[in-house]
Amino acid sequence: MFFNAPVAAFNDQMLDFCDVAVVEAKLLHPQLQEAKALAEKINLVEVFLLARLSRYQCKLEKLKLVGGIMQELNKGHFFENINSVATRYGISYTVKIINVV
Repeated sequence: MFFNAPVAAFNDQMLDFCDVAVVEAKLLHPQLQEAKALAEKINLVEVFLLARLSRYQCKLEKLKLVGGIMQELNKGHFFENINSVATRYGISYTVKIINVV
């Protein structure tokens, strides 16, 4: 949620923050070095992360939508419930059944 990159880009990776958020890291790093108190450093990181979250608010809204849909589909039989859930959320649905021989 903090970066505009697919989650798969971070799987099994050990990345330097500067490689992921080049511009922001150049701004945040010196501020963290100058901050004396731990509380001040925590506040700087919190402000940074909250700003990142607000930048990608649309992703959060999509996650909420998908989460709500999944909860509703788990309530009853999937194929009986999918039409009503799709209608309630204003989305279309397509069910494709594939026969494997």
